Amino acid sequence: MGCIRRDGKKKIPVLKWKYRGFLYITLLFTAALSLLNTRNNVFPFSIGILIYVIAACSLTFTCFYIVSDIKLFKCKVQEIAMPVIVKNHFTERLATNYRYRTVTFATTGLLMNLAFAVFNSVVGIKSQSAWYITLSVYYTLLSIMRYWAVNYERRISKAEQNKKLILLELAVYRNCSILFLVMTAALGGMVFLTLRSQGGRHYPGYTIYAFALYAFIKVPLAIAGRIKAGKMKSPLLMTIQSIGYADACVAILSLQTAMLSSFGQGNLEDRVVELMNAGTGAFMCLMVLGMGIYGIYWALKQKKEIGDGGMSND
Repeated sequence: MGCIRRDGKKKIPVLKWKYRGFLYITLLFTAALSLLNTRNNVFPFSIGILIYVIAACSLTFTCFYIVSDIKLFKCKVQEIAMPVIVKNHFTERLATNYRYRTVTFATTGLLMNLAFAVFNSVVGIKSQSAWYITLSVYYTLLSIMRYWAVNYERRISKAEQNKKLILLELAVYRNCSILFLVMTAALGGMVFLTLRSQGGRHYPGYTIYAFALYAFIKVPLAIAGRIKAGKMKSPLLMTIQSIGYADACVAILSLQTAMLSSFGQGNLEDRVVELMNAGTGAFMCLMVLGMGIYGIYWALKQKKEIGDGGMSND
């Protein structure tokens, strides 16, 4: 039974904090048991399946409530920190201007992607690993697209006419969408190498859990950012958030291959591992390919609409 907000829209039922806390504890507990069983196979098959199901259900319900809790926590932090933030021009603009904040973080992402590209290139050359070379190509393409976005923002900020601004944004969105098509080939190469047992990351010790947390935080943030940018109808912001989406795709694929390599050996048949990697890889390739095709189509459509005197809201 859904609750009704003042604006008439439905929202999820409200849970008291004690029940919500129980939900979060259940997720953490069953997730820990799932990892333990995956690694050491300590439970009978039926109990293991039950634990996986409970963990999946807990994760599903947690995703609904944790977003609202994060927003509530964010509001509380803003109430405390905002008086300090507004005293500095940079921090005030960073906190209040979504476009400026997105582009600033894109600059940080550019530096990280460049570092990953160089690192994977060096490792790939030294170990003669096609996997790391392909991963380096992927991160290099991400770096190029982020550079285009940041550089175009610098040019766009100087544009006086709104029509010129939109055309510049559409240009970078179209160019990056074309690169998404090239990235699909690189991502497909990574999947192929994984299936041929020539690829996959290996994170030392328990650092894999830190990378897992990083990946699972990155994905919902990328999705939320992409949705918000789409609502704002800004091609440049859509470009930056789409790049983050593609970055999250390779993070998930790399994490899965690493976890299967670390925890799946001896517990899963090779055929099952291949199917899991193939399924995830194919899905990620289709998502990146879809973003590229849709981006090119949408940019050309919006350019035509501007030429006809308006901009579509589709």
